[in-house]
Parts: sequence; structure tokens; C-alpha cells
Amino acid sequence: MNFMDAIPGLKVLDEAGIKKLYFTALEVLERTGVSVAQKETCELLNDAGAKVEDEVAYIPAWLVEKAVNSAPKQIIIYTIDGQPVMRLTNGNFYFGTGENTVFMIDGSTGERRRWTKKDVTNAVVLQDQMENLDFMTPLGLVSDCNPQASHLHQFEIMITYSNKPPMFSAYDKQGVMDILEMAAVIKSPAEIEKKPFWMNLMASTSPLVHSADVLDKLLYSSEKRIPVIYSCTQAAGATTPVTLAGTVVINLAEGLSALVISQLKNEGAPMIMPGVITNMDMKTSVTSYGSPESTLMACALAEVYHWLGLTHFGTAGCSDAKVADEQAAIESCFTCLTQALTGCNVIHDIGYLESGLAGSLDLVVMTNELLAMIKRFKQGINLAPECLAADLIDQVGIGNQFLTEDHTLKHFRSENWEPDLIDRYRYDEWENDGKKDLAQRAQERIEHILSEPQSKKLDQHQAEELAKIIKKREQNQ
Repeated sequence: MNFMDAIPGLKVLDEAGIKKLYFTALEVLERTGVSVAQKETCELLNDAGAKVEDEVAYIPAWLVEKAVNSAPKQIIIYTIDGQPVMRLTNGNFYFGTGENTVFMIDGSTGERRRWTKKDVTNAVVLQDQMENLDFMTPLGLVSDCNPQASHLHQFEIMITYSNKPPMFSAYDKQGVMDILEMAAVIKSPAEIEKKPFWMNLMASTSPLVHSADVLDKLLYSSEKRIPVIYSCTQAAGATTPVTLAGTVVINLAEGLSALVISQLKNEGAPMIMPGVITNMDMKTSVTSYGSPESTLMACALAEVYHWLGLTHFGTAGCSDAKVADEQAAIESCFTCLTQALTGCNVIHDIGYLESGLAGSLDLVVMTNELLAMIKRFKQGINLAPECLAADLIDQVGIGNQFLTEDHTLKHFRSENWEPDLIDRYRYDEWENDGKKDLAQRAQERIEHILSEPQSKKLDQHQAEELAKIIKKREQNQ
């Protein structure tokens, strides 16, 4: 192997620590149990050997181990046109934005307002042009439509303006069914199952509650083999113990119990394990997205799931800042780098501000540049003989230059990362270009992308069919 092996990872636990967390989670599942207020789930668990009393399931360790063994160890996500782009295994990492923020921060005006369908369309168009974002989310929650169908409008926008895999969430089982019907306008159900181009995001309620609506979605998605991201969102000190280890234990218990349910419904159903985990700031009561504690817990979860051979989900590129400022840059950089180094498979929430309440296109563009740096860093150093360059060094000799050598021309593009937004010009050149800071350059790129004519990926018939499905759902509410 020519590339160095020293970069690849970040470890916060040894194997003994991983086992402590995992076996404690198994103890919680068997002793405390989880709430499962849904009839079919209770029946599945009871028939499989779990003890179910008053809609609380006490799940034995052997049943968890069975689910871990039957779950796929690799999940491949495709583009809409069928190209494999996300191989979720072995520490491979893929980045995308977060979804359903209530407010958007308009970088050109500084205005904080609710998202319109046009705003979400702009967010999708922009993401499609971000070279280092691997999958797609709507980023914002469409507010100028029937609220019961906003998730359908968002899915429509994503598959209309981008070929990247969309991450979606639905309000209920019917919403998942509607989205599957929409997807079937462009791909047959058999094609979708064979080459899934999407991920279905849903979440439990901490501590240790799987609601009926979420279980309905989980069971249906498992039946149809739609890749599920099961997000267990904790706030250490509020919905979970204030200790980081205790919070990780609850996250594991919720995620592993959801895996059991998924595998009982359909053995081998694809599920991406949870990794959204935060702590509450005791001074402000804010759930902190940018804290080092949140990142430590996320890294610990990643290591446990690596040890179990399961794919998993995490959070990065997000901030507690209110605008895309220096704080946002610091927190985005820290979270993206650590999640990539720990090998989290699906990393979302890029562009989140205000602890997830607001979204920023400016932060998306700036973080896209950061991701390019991280990907170059993760490539490491090429140790092939030609890159070690002993013969060249001997040929050029002491005190001479390498700039005009053919070797430099041959290798400089592959060895050196070239920035898009980051400024490396001399002061005079920067001054002559208007003394623009990073925020100004990001805003210019946004304006340039959104000023270009936008091509739609769907033909007129497909667009009309999607509109019919949305209208039917709006009329049936």
C-alpha cells in the first residue's frame, strides 16, 4: 500500500470501554425496558421471546445479539439514476445537510424568517452544486403550503432538482407511503428496493420511548426495505443522565431496541444506527450542537457501532451560533473533522445554526470548502517511490529548486488541494479584488449558482404525477 496508514482514526475508547457501554445498554434493555405503544410491535417482541407488560418491552441480550447478526454490515445508497455513491461500511463517511429547520438566515440581508418553497428549492439547487455534499436534505421546513403535506413538497423539490440521494422524513406511516408512491413515478418499487436512492429519517423519544407513530413508520419501512436512519436525540442532563456515559447508554438502548424491532419485521432490513447526541447547557438550557461533550459522545457511539459491525449516523457542520460567523466556523470545523476521523458513516446537519432551529446557505457553502480540506487530509501521504522522490532529490542536488522540474508539473495537482473560497493571494491582490472576506465570497458563490438557469431532472409527465399525489394528500387531510 502506497498511502500512509497513520491518519485514519480518532479513538476515545479502548475495547474494554466499548464493552462497558454495550453491555450496560443490554442491561438497561433487559431490566428497565423500552416503551412500545404499538400493537404489532408488542406482538413481534412477545412472540420472539421478549417480555412485554403494559406496552413496555424487556428485551433479552440474546435477542439483541440476534438482531445485530442479521442486520446488514454494508448498506449501499445510490443516486436516483442508479449509480452507487454511498457505501456505508468500514468507516467510510458521507456528508449532507440537516433538514426541517424552522427558520432560515438570509446571508444577503441578515433576515431571520420562515422557509418558503422557493427558499427550499434554492437550498436544494445549491446543495446539488456542492461537490463535497454526498446526499440531499431540504434543509428547511416549507411553510407556505398545507403543513400536513410539507414533507411531500420537500421530497418533490429534492428529486426534481438533484440526482443526489435524498434524506427524507415523514409525519406518519401514510407519509412514507405517499413518498414511496412519489418515488415510484420515476422508479419501480422493485428497482428502488434493489438500488435504494434514499434514507428515511425518524426518531425515538428519550428516554426509552418508541412512539406508536414512529413504530408505524419503522415497521412499514422495514417491510419495504427502505433504508432507515433511526435517530435517538438525547440531551445529557435533561432527557438522559448528565454523565456522558449514561447518555451514550440510553442512546445505545434505544437504537438497539429499534434494530431488534426492524429485524423482527423483516430480517436483513437496512437500518443506520443513531448518533445524534447532545448535552444541555445548564446556564442557558439550550441543547448544544457545538459542544465538545456532544462530539465525545458521538465518537463513542461510532466506536461501539464499528465494533458491532453496524452502519451509523452522526451530526456535524452545525453550530449554536445565530449567524454564519466565526463561532459557526469553529464549531463546524471541529464537529466535521472529528466525525470524519472517527469514521461515522452518514453525517448530517451541515448548515444548522441556532442549535438546529435555523438553517444557513452561507454555512453550507463555507462547510463545503471545509469538507474538501478534510477529504484531502484523510487521503494521507502517498509513499510510492516516485513520491518519495529520492532519485529526483539526488538529481536536483543541494541548494537548487524544484519548481521547473517535470516531476512538479506531473504531481502538483494530485498532491496539493486547491481551495475555492479560501484566500491565498498576496495582500495587494486581495486588496485589488475588493478586500472580500470569506462570508462575502460565500455569498457571491450562492448568488452565482442561484442566478444560473436550473434544469429539472423530471419530465413533464412525472412532474404532473407528483403534483397529483401531493394534491390528493392535501385534500384528504
